[in-house]
Amino acid sequence: MNLLDPCCGEGNALSQLGAGENAATYGAELDDSRAEAAQEQLDHVAMGSYYFSRISRSAFHLLFLNPPYLQLYGGARSEKRFLGEGYDHLMLGGVLACIIPYYRLTEDVCRFLAAHFNSLMAYRFCEEEFRKFRQIAVLGVRKPRAENPRMARLLELASLSPDKLPTLDQIPLGSYPLPDAEKAVPLFQGARFNVRELADQMRRMGSMLPQKSTLDGREKRPLLPLTIGQIGLVGGSGLINGLIECDAPHVLKGRVVKAVRRRTGEQYDETDGTTTTEIIETTSNKMVFNVLTPQGVKLLA
Repeated sequence: MNLLDPCCGEGNALSQLGAGENAATYGAELDDSRAEAAQEQLDHVAMGSYYFSRISRSAFHLLFLNPPYLQLYGGARSEKRFLGEGYDHLMLGGVLACIIPYYRLTEDVCRFLAAHFNSLMAYRFCEEEFRKFRQIAVLGVRKPRAENPRMARLLELASLSPDKLPTLDQIPLGSYPLPDAEKAVPLFQGARFNVRELADQMRRMGSMLPQKSTLDGREKRPLLPLTIGQIGLVGGSGLINGLIECDAPHVLKGRVVKAVRRRTGEQYDETDGTTTTEIIETTSNKMVFNVLTPQGVKLLA
């Protein structure tokens, strides 16, 4: 089961939700210190802004949303943006658990939820926490988009009487089962480079490095004879400079020089009787080898 929290903090909540052998936990976190802490709790952490992360769509069984309640530029609200950009990471039939203050369950949010989710229910936090944070949890099951004004209105009315909502401990057992479908997450990349994740991947692939070193230490010959162009590239890079040990030992030094080729042409204009001379110069790179032999220096070009 793939569980995603786009604003995971230190990963405590998602870690508890994903406790078990069949869960893979994925979190995104903007703050570096919290992201470092989350890596101790979650299987995968995308560092940096969730909005600039690259995460597979329709690949997660559960989306856990508990975003910051901020006012963004232009009057938009962060929890609405997280919901709008995060919902389609869920596969169809996947479960949404959205934590927001009851007064943020506004008409536009209710319309969005009703259009994209079935089985919507709102539960308030238990007494002490509800008095402190005024939070509710909205649960739903993702469906193909279809407007549902009646459900949107019922959800909005529920937010107007939060004290009458059932509490979290009253959620019926088994009422929101996760889809029984295996799904890979081929893309999960944060906005910032995660050095620790790269180190973990290289550690798991550790056998590759000794093999590469062993191969590089061996004397190798090309599988096919080099072409003239390939010899020029290798010579220009300086990789074949030095002593060449063979039946006729010699020292080789390659260099690249500029070669200019000039072409002249004349054109006669019958209308006014003038002749125009056109000169075209073409500059190209030319590979030159200086070869030092017992008989002297030879130039190969």
